Amino acid sequence: MNYTEIYMVESVIDRGTRKSADYIYSVEKHVADELISQGKAREVNYQSLNAHKEGVDKLLKEFEQKITSIKENYRLTPEGKLEEIAALKQATEVKVEEYQNKYEQDLKTLKQAAKRTAGTIELTNNYDADKVRQTVGIIKTEVSMASSFTQAIKAIDEHVMNIDQDSARELLSQFSEIKTMLELKGKKMQARDDISRQATVNSVIRRAYESIKQVSTNESQRNASVEFRMLEAVEKYSGNIRGDFDRIARKYERNII
Repeated sequence: MNYTEIYMVESVIDRGTRKSADYIYSVEKHVADELISQGKAREVNYQSLNAHKEGVDKLLKEFEQKITSIKENYRLTPEGKLEEIAALKQATEVKVEEYQNKYEQDLKTLKQAAKRTAGTIELTNNYDADKVRQTVGIIKTEVSMASSFTQAIKAIDEHVMNIDQDSARELLSQFSEIKTMLELKGKKMQARDDISRQATVNSVIRRAYESIKQVSTNESQRNASVEFRMLEAVEKYSGNIRGDFDRIARKYERNII
């Protein structure tokens, strides 16, 4: 059965099992194809990283084959076998570490490239500085003059529905000011307790920020942002490609043989 590694762009309940956003899963190919086609996941497949992992896998197979040959060599004493195994382990570990270092370097390069693309700001062809300044000024004024936290958020949501990319980008750059205004209005919200109110305010502000951020970026930036998060997940969950070697090598420690 063929399996494919996927990175979850969003959380889903798939066939009764929850798959959480920003995690990597190994699933059957037809499941991966379905989630990818729905835009809910991306395949984790980097040729350079795969090559380093395959290199380690090949070394591990050779390592175990040579261990078996040493252990079955009746001409060697137990002490001699231990010495041969120790030397083999040391030589293999050096090669595995080389693959690990190359893997980390390539992963770093991929992350830097994705981050650079995600952060690249390109003004649209019809960029109008006056229009941008006026649009952002109006939104900030409406937030400031809103009678409540709910009305302030409603004003942001209504503008975001029709805002142009350049204005959204400028609005995003000034969001810290808007956040302060929203937090002040949020303190007057009715809630069961302060903790509940704060949690609600923070959640709604975050949602508003993300909606503006979504409009402020182009497709290339959004794709690069997702790729950067995917690479971070690869680093977190699959960054140590020498793990299997360490596990196998422990079987042949002196006190076990």
